[in-house]
Amino acid sequence: MGRVQGPIQFVMQRKAMLGIKQRAEGTWSPSPIEVVEPLLWLLAAGVLAAASVRVLVQREQWWRPFTVAGGKEAQLGPRFAYFYLMADDPDRVRATIPRHVAHWRDLGLTGYLGGPFADRTGGLITFQADDDQQAKRAVDSDPFVQEGLLKAHWLKQWIPQ
Repeated sequence: MGRVQGPIQFVMQRKAMLGIKQRAEGTWSPSPIEVVEPLLWLLAAGVLAAASVRVLVQREQWWRPFTVAGGKEAQLGPRFAYFYLMADDPDRVRATIPRHVAHWRDLGLTGYLGGPFADRTGGLITFQADDDQQAKRAVDSDPFVQEGLLKAHWLKQWIPQ
């Protein structure tokens, strides 16, 4: 059974055949579009490949349970997920956000990744800690918890796959 050709392949093959014929006859004079179009396709493919590699590298960095230091891999502590839902008090929440952000930044926890949900009803923070107690202390000292601004919150040890 013959190979099935898509419409783009068909058009490109016909253009190539026409170019070969014109070159053989000495009548080929490419338009700027005929010169630039393949270069643009090549550039688009390169950009797409670079973006894909960047995403894969970023994903590898935030979930990887090991870190490379001095050529050796060292085991880090367990990873935790802190999920919280905000109480309905937007003015107090808005006033407390800078302290909440500073609290988590200042802890300097390894593997920290966090932020609010798009609808601002709560948020999710993941991080590594030495043990359950260190993770619990980090959550208990969160200004949102201290100010009673959470409707509910959960801290769970998380094993990313």
